Amino acid sequence: MKIRPEILDHWPEVRARLPAGFDLEATARLRGAFTRVREIKNAETLLRLALAYGGLGMSLRETCAWAEAGGIARLSDPSLLERLCKAAPWLGDIVAALIAEQAKVPAGRFAGYRLRVLDGTSICHPGADRTTWRLHVGYDLATAQVDQLELTDIHGAENLQRLTYAAGDIVLADRYYARPRDLRPVIDAGADFIVRTGWNSLRLLQTNGEPFDLFAALAAQQEQEGEVQVRVHEGITGTPPTPPLVLRLIVRRKDPQQAQAEQERLLKAARKHGKQPDPRSLEAAK
Repeated sequence: MKIRPEILDHWPEVRARLPAGFDLEATARLRGAFTRVREIKNAETLLRLALAYGGLGMSLRETCAWAEAGGIARLSDPSLLERLCKAAPWLGDIVAALIAEQAKVPAGRFAGYRLRVLDGTSICHPGADRTTWRLHVGYDLATAQVDQLELTDIHGAENLQRLTYAAGDIVLADRYYARPRDLRPVIDAGADFIVRTGWNSLRLLQTNGEPFDLFAALAAQQEQEGEVQVRVHEGITGTPPTPPLVLRLIVRRKDPQQAQAEQERLLKAARKHGKQPDPRSLEAAK
């Protein structure tokens, strides 16, 4: 059993770093995290227990032992788990308030734009052989700070709608975010995006709606970098019809070493699963 008694004396320092003006008691009751006084006497104690369990590597039982040893609270580990599950939205409010407070720090803009990076990371429960939770993180490059967080279960897919956008935002994201129905809402919010895309992530058309031959366009490009206007097929039907989503497809050739490394990665992945690599994937890797 691993118990961390040395952290008992550091709560005043942690408390001082909480968002200014954030009422722990009122918000905890509003969110249903703290409804009655029993084993846990107040919302501050609940927060201490959450931080001890979530941030210090102790199990539920160890956290309960730590709390009893320090005279903080006396409760069983099932009771603590129930309290922490109910407190999840409230803990999210505290994180959001901390992020909002950091965002007040003056920061320069990139020619009137705010550059934001969106990515997700998988979190596995101890002993799990696959993703248990997925953490979606928005990062403001100007302030060098996280500006939005969302925690989902394994079914929470990575998509551009995880962020809240404002006019002047430009979101940068990897190819997993290149999904047809996630692009237009970013533009409708007054923002823009720069998203990588695989050869089969989007169904691309010519601007007039005719089929677009991506591989012919790649083969025809002579320069190291070029661009072409394309239309994204969104699969949306309705009345009145929406205007076509026309975007700039920027193509940049890899140097020979990068292309070889990418092809070797694809071949290794195919062999691992006992399959033949898709020739189009190997061609696109160039």
